Amino acid sequence: MEAGAYETIEIQGDPVYKILSIEPTEVFEGVTFFSLGSVGYLSLLEEYGYVLAAKAKALGVSGAIIGRTKPATKATAGDGRYLSSSPYLTAEALKCIAKGLLIGGIFPIVDLEQGYDVDVLKALVSRETYIGLLCRSQTLSNDALLSDFLSRNNWFPILLDSGLEDTTAITHTFFWDFPLSDEKREEIRKNLLLMAIVQVKKPPFSTEIQVIHNNQTAVKPGISYVVIGDPTLIPSKNVQGAVWIPLNEPFLIQEAKNVLNGLSIAKGKKNW
Repeated sequence: MEAGAYETIEIQGDPVYKILSIEPTEVFEGVTFFSLGSVGYLSLLEEYGYVLAAKAKALGVSGAIIGRTKPATKATAGDGRYLSSSPYLTAEALKCIAKGLLIGGIFPIVDLEQGYDVDVLKALVSRETYIGLLCRSQTLSNDALLSDFLSRNNWFPILLDSGLEDTTAITHTFFWDFPLSDEKREEIRKNLLLMAIVQVKKPPFSTEIQVIHNNQTAVKPGISYVVIGDPTLIPSKNVQGAVWIPLNEPFLIQEAKNVLNGLSIAKGKKNW
């Protein structure tokens, strides 16, 4: 049995309908929305959605937040909260996660109060992906473009309030018996992280390799780099090669070095 304090969002006037709101790192250690957006094999995102559904179902909730409909900016790409800097890649990732969640019997939802971009919503419509939209009535009244777009597409959001009262967000402690073995969970986690590795620049030949952990790392010209976490740390000049990895773990650093040495292929996609 595992325990965790997770936020459930209760809809005004319907205390039975609860929505689970957790970050990916609470599903798989070290996995963020940004690393999910880098995963090259979309079927793995469906698998993530299914595992999230298993957690949500065990907690007795009706829906789960699957991500944010707002692209990352250069300033926010490194904090892991957003799936991609591209509205279209954001929509594609949301579609795949939503599919896995639906297979698991849980309704996929995005919280517009955490930020949104109409271009992402348009991309979801073009993919015929009408996931649940959570927002306050004031958000709709303050944004005529959003309200008009949703009305034209018959996409009706789940309102957090009646327009007169605030919503209630309560933190509960839940216990659940997770349906997957520890070995299977770790296998999925490692696959998600490995499939998020991105080769930014291929070196013309084998070179010295240095790992960049933060902006305090001194960059030397003429060698290759493994950059951890924040893609804005990737050197832009005078480097032979560069690979981005989502997390500081030995197996990821070794795989990145293998990519730079031509022994392996990076399977992630650049999403910044």
